[in-house]
Amino acid sequence: MTTFTTQIHNAAEPFWQKSFDHPFVHEIGDGSLPNDVFRYYLIQDRYYLNEFGKLHEKKLLKN
Repeated sequence: MTTFTTQIHNAAEPFWQKSFDHPFVHEIGDGSLPNDVFRYYLIQDRYYLNEFGKLHEKKLLKN
């Protein structure tokens, strides 16, 4: 019998692989990613991490 974790791993495999095949990953790897695209990514990542931190802080304060 296949375990639940194996089932979800297998189900997620195509999406996991797509993340490695994304043009952003290839362009950042070979140095061809335009600076404005990289800057946009960094701004979005900072926003995400900031909000993610706020969420965890709220959760921590509730306990």
